[in-house]
This record gives sequence, C-alpha cells and structure tokens, in this order.
Amino acid sequence: MPIPPQIEENLRFILLEVRRQMERCQEVLDSPTEEMIEQIIGRDDYIDSLKAYIENGCFALIYHRENITQKRDADLIRAINTTAGNLERIADHAVNICRQIPYLKDPAYIGNFDYRRYFKIIHRALERVGKALFTQDLDAAQKICEAEVKLDLAYKKSFEKILAALTKGKDVENLITSGFILRYLERIGDCLLNIGEAIIFAGVGERLKLSEFKFLKEGLDEKHGTRLDQIEFHGVWGTRSGCRIGIIEPKSGGGLRKEVVFKEGKRDKISREKEKLELWHSIRPGLTPSILDYRERDDEAALMTEFLSGQTFQQVLKDKNQKGLDEGLQTLSEALSQIWEETKESCQSKPKFMGQLKSRLGDVFRVHPHFDQEERSVGELALGSTNEQVEHLVRFEKKIKVPFLVLIHGDFNLDNIFVKTQANRLQIIDVHRSGPGDYVQDISVFLVSAYRQRIFDQKTREQIFSLCVEFLRFARAFAKSQGDPHFEARLALGLIRSLITSTRFEFHLPLANAMYYRACYLIEKLLSCEEAPESFVLPTDIFNY
Repeated sequence: MPIPPQIEENLRFILLEVRRQMERCQEVLDSPTEEMIEQIIGRDDYIDSLKAYIENGCFALIYHRENITQKRDADLIRAINTTAGNLERIADHAVNICRQIPYLKDPAYIGNFDYRRYFKIIHRALERVGKALFTQDLDAAQKICEAEVKLDLAYKKSFEKILAALTKGKDVENLITSGFILRYLERIGDCLLNIGEAIIFAGVGERLKLSEFKFLKEGLDEKHGTRLDQIEFHGVWGTRSGCRIGIIEPKSGGGLRKEVVFKEGKRDKISREKEKLELWHSIRPGLTPSILDYRERDDEAALMTEFLSGQTFQQVLKDKNQKGLDEGLQTLSEALSQIWEETKESCQSKPKFMGQLKSRLGDVFRVHPHFDQEERSVGELALGSTNEQVEHLVRFEKKIKVPFLVLIHGDFNLDNIFVKTQANRLQIIDVHRSGPGDYVQDISVFLVSAYRQRIFDQKTREQIFSLCVEFLRFARAFAKSQGDPHFEARLALGLIRSLITSTRFEFHLPLANAMYYRACYLIEKLLSCEEAPESFVLPTDIFNY
C-alpha cells in the first residue's frame, strides 16, 4: 500500500521540523541566546499538531477498512504512527534541553563532555528516517537502530566523567545540569530505536528487536544466501520460554528452500539448547531438529533449526483423532523405553519435586490467593494449610529413593512432542532442560499436560482420561521391569508438584480448582502411606475431569 499523499506530506513536514529543532538545539548549546531558546520552544506546538494529523490519518485508514487489503498495509500504518510519535518525542527532548540551559552558570561548560558527538549521531540517524520509511530500506532502518547503542556508549562515558568530577565538589550546578542535558540526548536514542524497529516491522512483517534482526539477517545471508525480503517471518507468540521464536518461510529467490525455526534470547539459555540438541543427536539422531545455524553476540545468541512437520500430541488431541492418539502413544512408549534403557545409570539419589514446588508456591498464591488458606477441606476431609502439607511432604520425600537416572526431556509437555504416525516416528523440541534425571519427572509432566488441556466436551475429556490411563499403564510396566519400588510414590510427588504449579498459568477457575484439589487429595493419600511408601498405589480416577 502506498502511503496516502496527505499522510506522507505531514510525515515529511514533521521530519523536517524535528531535524531543524535538533540543529537549532545544537546551535543554542554552542551559543545560547534567549531568542533562540524561545524559538525552539515555540515550534513545539506545531510539531505536536503534525503528529496529531498523522495519528488521526492512520486511525482513519484503519477505520475505513477497505483501504487495508493485507497485513502489510496495517504494518505500514503502525510504522508510520510509531515514527510520528517518536519524532514528536525527540522534539520534546530538544525543548527540555533548552529549558535546562539557563541553569548552566557557565554555558560553555557542557563542552567538556563532547555533546557535539551526540548531535552528530542524531543528525545522521534522522537523515536516514525518510528513506528508510518511504522505501522500507531495512539496512537504513538498522543503522537508525544502531544510533541508540552509540548514544548509550557516549552517555556512559560522559556520565562516568561527571561522577568523577562531582567527587571534587566543584562546579556542582554545571555538572548536574550537564548531566540532565546529556541524559535527554541519550533518551533520543530510545526514540530512534523505536523508529528503526517500527520500520523493520513494516518491512519484515513482525516486530523484531535490533539484536533479533541482526542475527536473522546474518544467518540467512551467510548460511542460505537469502535476503530478508525473500522470506516471510511468522512469530510464535504465547510461549513462556523467555526467547523470541519464529518460523522462517522462503518466498522466492535466495538459497533457502524450506521452513526453518529461529530462536533468539539470552546466550546461556540458547547455548544450552544447542548443547542439548547435540546431546540428543549423539544418542538418537533425528529425534530432535537439526541445527542449521548458531551465533552469539555479547550476552545474546540465536539458533536456527530444522522445522518439524507433523502434529504435536496436543494437536492430535484437539483434532479428536483417536486412531492418531493410539498410534502416537504406541510410538512414544516404544521410543521412551529404548531411550531409558540406553541411557540408564545406576545411582542412589532423592526426588526433588517438593523443592521445586516450594519455590513456586508464592507465584501460585498470587494468581489464586484462595489456595493459601490456614485450614482447608476436600469433602468431609479436614486438611492443614498448603504450606504445612508441603513441609510434611518434604520430610516424606527424604524417605523415597530414585534407583537410577536416565536422559529425560525436562519439559515433557504435549506441545513439545511431535508424532508422525504413518512413519512411526517421534520427534521432540524445546530440550534445553534435558539431562540425567528421574524418568518419573517426564511421566508426571506429560500426564498433567494432558489433564490441564482447556477442552471440556465429554468426548475429548474421555480421550484425555484414556490417554492418561494408557500412558500410566506403560510407565508402570517399565517401572516393574526395573524393580522400582517407589515408582508410584515418586509419581504422586511429581503429579502434586505439576498440578499445583501449573495453576499459576491457569485462569479458568474451575480447571485450576480441579487441579489444585486433586493435588490435595493425592497429598492425603500419599501421607497415609508414610510408613510404607512402597505400598502406595496411584488412583487413576484423578485424571477423570
């Protein structure tokens, strides 16, 4: 969609005015005069009006939907509005700088902090805004974003110099005022970053931080000979991983021939994901996605992996595909048995479920304060407080043994398991928590992940119950074959942990209550076998909603 002429005209005007304001601002710092200060302050209302005209024009385009024929049109409107708003904010910072100048006892004093370098960075960035926005030049947008980093570094250097000078107790007024002025210049960098990222958003079709954009651009260019305008980027929203995840889909041209997954975040987490993918690949090639690219920068990292086709267990369940569920469960059971046998290591350790539960109880109570009660009851059964019961379980857990460790997934939710029933193949994703552990942990997470699906029609709930019962039957058979006497007790501990902690993500109160009170029921059942934990048998009816 071309930018409507009236909006484009006002954009050019506001950009011109803001550039003039910054030029005048530098001039007034070079040679302050009352007349120049008033002139800068006086132009602020005009810039505010231009911003309002552009904003109203953008909202009018959205209101009259016939003007918007595709998502990219809406993305461009958002970029225009964001650009105008941040240009107006830059002009506000120029006014704030001018209002600080009279507090300088010596107007030339601020020259000690190389303020002209700030203006040089700002001028260059503002020069690029028009071209970047009107032609969606992503290279220019990247350079606009990078101005923020340069201004941050300049301010850090200046601020350290100001702090050192303040310790001497001289020129305090000049130092403090200089600090305020330089801080406003540094904040202009935040506005430029917003503008650059908005233009990138319009060009790519997804909101990307500068670090994400750089990783994406470099990885596609160096590994696949592909430009950003030759792909579609689809963000995966709603994850709790703390990482940015997206699907890259090739359009035309370039060397990329198939979809790939892009993940960016903190270096320790992404590098751990890479290490775990390599670990799984060394044990069972093809079980996890292939690594296509990995790169680091400062404390950030990015990973590109193979895109897995097929359906997750969650998708199969939502499709109400009983045949798919049965075949998927058979494939899963066979794969897990083999992996657990191949990676089994004898040990004598203790479960760690209650420590994990205790660390998350505060978050649970913040979401569901009614769970935090001194006295509770389930039917006619009187219970102590949750904290008291958990402390009791901590003592109970110390009596339980984990006879061996296996390689576990660590976050074995239904949406992390892909099944290809026709090929009798299983694949897993999101393996950064993988490592040697108690196989009961993956079992309990899988069971609770199935139970807490927010699906309430009778047929699907029956399928969920059947899935849980059949998976439990498989797990019990494996435990029996290994001579694991405390399997059922550990599984109850794992279920209690997962049922309670999962409620912090569940705002559907009936389901949250069902999970919590099932955990309470399990606590009482488990503690009744405190003297002989090997005698405990998990009641399968807890999976019946």
